[in-house]
Amino acid sequence: MSALTALVIEVEALYPGTLDSATGQAVQGLWLNHWKRLHPELSQPLHDQYPVKPYTVSPLMGLPLPVRGRVAIQRGDRAWFRVVSLDSLLSEKLIEEWLPLLPSPIKIAGLEWRVIQTWYDNHTHAWAGQADFNVLSSAPDSCQERQEWHLEFITPTTFKVGKHNLPFPLPNLLINSWVRRWNRLGVEPIAEELLSQARDGLAVSAYSLKTVPARNNDRLIIGCVGELTLKPIGLDAQTRRIIEALCKFAFWAGSGQHTTQGFGMTRLKE
Repeated sequence: MSALTALVIEVEALYPGTLDSATGQAVQGLWLNHWKRLHPELSQPLHDQYPVKPYTVSPLMGLPLPVRGRVAIQRGDRAWFRVVSLDSLLSEKLIEEWLPLLPSPIKIAGLEWRVIQTWYDNHTHAWAGQADFNVLSSAPDSCQERQEWHLEFITPTTFKVGKHNLPFPLPNLLINSWVRRWNRLGVEPIAEELLSQARDGLAVSAYSLKTVPARNNDRLIIGCVGELTLKPIGLDAQTRRIIEALCKFAFWAGSGQHTTQGFGMTRLKE
């Protein structure tokens, strides 16, 4: 079983209602509560406040635009969300147990949703897929000549800088975010020397970003969505390979803060 598994689930609203604009915590609740029913001994480590957790989730995607921080849902409205495992054992149980035993309807953010279909193959849904860490790290020779990495941030993305949140993906913040997860979960840790080269040898060459609020009850977090291009400056082939692997890893691990609550969904655009 692949260590990295992204499962996408499409759902349909059974009743009308309203939602907060940020639904990632509600999806996280579904994810954790279903694990608790299936495997109480497995669910506890997922709840614990470890520095790096072996999963990420998305909010409900494809919903109507919020008005004053609230989203109006009509019966029959469709949405999708995804849950991502960053651990081989968790990925195995995700496909063999978590998904087959997922009830329908399910409750997310206080509303009932009927499960319509699911995907875990990137040929059938752009945000689904499976991969291994060694596949990511064995980048082809072509990446040595790559002139830029074009990244897309789909859900609000923000970074912790001191006591504050910075809603802009500076190169060093992105690298630190990805490497923290990679070195805890990956096969082979990335050496600090190579990390320093990667941080110093990346520049933002273009971006089209906007800040957006994500509100859940009384919590308001400002993040950015949009696109950003990283350009290498004097980096050797080995360091380019590492950056290539980390940019691809972001598809599963996300970027920045609160990735287990729907923030920081990221992908590398070819």
